[in-house]
Amino acid sequence: METSQPTWVLLPGAASGPDVWSRQRRILPAATAFSYPPPQGGPLLEEYAAAVRAALPPPYVLVGHSLGGAVAQTLAWDHPEDVVGLALVGTGPHLPVNPELLAGLAAHPQETLERIAGWSLARGADPRLRDECRRRMGAASPDIAWQQFQACATFDLRGRGTPPPVPVRALVGALDRMTPPGLVESLAEVWPATPVHHVPDAGHLVMLERPEAANAWLADRRAEWG
Repeated sequence: METSQPTWVLLPGAASGPDVWSRQRRILPAATAFSYPPPQGGPLLEEYAAAVRAALPPPYVLVGHSLGGAVAQTLAWDHPEDVVGLALVGTGPHLPVNPELLAGLAAHPQETLERIAGWSLARGADPRLRDECRRRMGAASPDIAWQQFQACATFDLRGRGTPPPVPVRALVGALDRMTPPGLVESLAEVWPATPVHHVPDAGHLVMLERPEAANAWLADRRAEWG
């Protein structure tokens, strides 16, 4: 592996974009908050992983939220020589999606995206943040959102054999309803001995809801990986 300083890449979740990492700019000013390119019709996670490698130089520290965590794990599994570490936020080794949600995205996308925005925050979250999440989801392309959630539904690293020797650390909101803490803890089934840090009073968008806690955790990763 190259010995240069790693490129930090912040990968957003489904129906989201680089601005979801806006509270992390202070702690990671040199990081790239990645924008996914339009789907090309192939396996979406592999397309996104390839887009990272085409756009940015390795080695990488990949910070992935939800779908972004699946992208990060896909890249690390296929190209471990390029990856210094995985910092996974609100994601698991598989990401099951309720079929009714997928059906809702196809039939009633705006209503379904608004519901997802509500589920992505802890109950009792700041109303201003709730409005921000609704605006973000409302701006998402319904077709791309469906493809992204479908990619989550089919993602599963369990049973793929011995994982590559890539360090993995995980963060989860204790009140996450989209990717519950137990699912995040199951990362250890694929990536042995993965430590999981729980943030109280936070939901799926922990980096927006509790940026101080998320940034302290990321500062530890920066000290660990450079």
